[in-house]
Amino acid sequence: PNTLRLQPFTVHTQQGSISLKSSVKIGFQQDDIVVKNENPDKTVLEMSGLKLGSILNDPAIGQVDGTVSLNELQVNGKEILLNGGKGMISSLQFHGHNYHGLTLESLEIENNQASAQVSLDDQSAALNLKGTFSLEGKPTMKVEANILRFDGRDLGFPEIAEVKCKGGLSLDTDGSSWQKVHGAFHLNDFNLEKSGKKLDCSQLDLDFDVD
Repeated sequence: PNTLRLQPFTVHTQQGSISLKSSVKIGFQQDDIVVKNENPDKTVLEMSGLKLGSILNDPAIGQVDGTVSLNELQVNGKEILLNGGKGMISSLQFHGHNYHGLTLESLEIENNQASAQVSLDDQSAALNLKGTFSLEGKPTMKVEANILRFDGRDLGFPEIAEVKCKGGLSLDTDGSSWQKVHGAFHLNDFNLEKSGKKLDCSQLDLDFDVD
């Protein structure tokens, strides 16, 4: 296989700065690509003042500051294997709100199945979320969320501007397609407020089938 080794560097542009913080080895062989962080304890990429919305031509996205890490990424045709995926967004401007404390605690991908753990600690929203889901478009997922606080007034989305909530929820689904799926939905100590109306739910267990 052909091999390319990248050493740490920093690029400064009018769109912000990107730094490669760790040595990275990239291998190529036919349809296979392998990217390996040679210093797994180090961050791979660091973004500073990056005008992501300008680069993506998306006015809803503004400036971003953060880091991205991984141990190894393999791409073999449509198959993806990722281990040691992590990230930290210290600041992200999105729909007029400046989000802080968005952390990708872990991301693993194997056999077209992704497993992730995410946390957000922002002045308007704080939550912990973990789950697994299919990358093949199948309705296979298992998600658990603990919402510590959520206030939609400052998040830049008119649809949820009047929504406040906190509590625990989970969703577990499986099936051959989205037209034929079964699952379970749970709420635990969940409080919802919208436009002055309140809903308090100590526990809800709902099983469903779509056929």
